Amino acid sequence: MNQQVSRRNKRYKAKRLFFTHKYTSRQIAAKVDVTEATMSKWVRQNGWKNQDTAGAVSLVTTFSIISASFYEHLEQSNPELLALVKDEICLYVKATSSLSKNKKVTL
Repeated sequence: MNQQVSRRNKRYKAKRLFFTHKYTSRQIAAKVDVTEATMSKWVRQNGWKNQDTAGAVSLVTTFSIISASFYEHLEQSNPELLALVKDEICLYVKATSSLSKNKKVTL
């Protein structure tokens, strides 16, 4: 399970870096310690390129990135607090996933 969490964290970090528009896929792969093939697969399978081309991402995607960053930060800096608020974070994630995917926000 630890390996799955690590891989998920790498994907979230890669996604955040991808949408900053400051790095190439190759640079991001190196930063998150995955192969270029893995990075290309994530971009293709998760539709990041389509969102990048449009210049905007859905609110759901934005909230997903923020939630993952917050969760990761708590996981590393304050696991005790994470244990206390984990259920609330899950509720937040479920609530944001019900938002309309048609609403857009520019990063």
